[in-house]
Amino acid sequence: MKKLMTMNIIKRFFSGWRTDSKLQFQELDFDLAEELLIANFVKLNSNNKIRAIMRYGELGESDFYPLVRYSIIHDPDVSVKLAALKRIHFFKDTEDIVSLMDDIKDVIDIKALEPYFSMALSKLGLITLEEFKIRMERGL
Repeated sequence: MKKLMTMNIIKRFFSGWRTDSKLQFQELDFDLAEELLIANFVKLNSNNKIRAIMRYGELGESDFYPLVRYSIIHDPDVSVKLAALKRIHFFKDTEDIVSLMDDIKDVIDIKALEPYFSMALSKLGLITLEEFKIRMERGL
């Protein structure tokens, strides 16, 4: 059942998005689904990555969390990172969301991601609205 659900999610995600090659969807191991999703996501150009993040990030479905997480940490395009940060709060119930937000500070210059990073922290309830205002005044 998980394999069928995974195939449907992957088909839904990549239908309508142009990639460098035509994808043939075969039966997948559930463990490989995340890797396949990300491998095909990186083939998209920046505009299509942003569209994908906008479209599927706002669904807040746990199946698309790996793409949002990957985009924030690894995508080279700042616009893709910002699109993902703007939608990360839709995944606030995800187990590793707090550790993700901590890890971001270790691997990325968060000043380049402001005010989106602080807005994400605020929407996730990791900082208060007052702390958000202070961060904006200080230019953090």
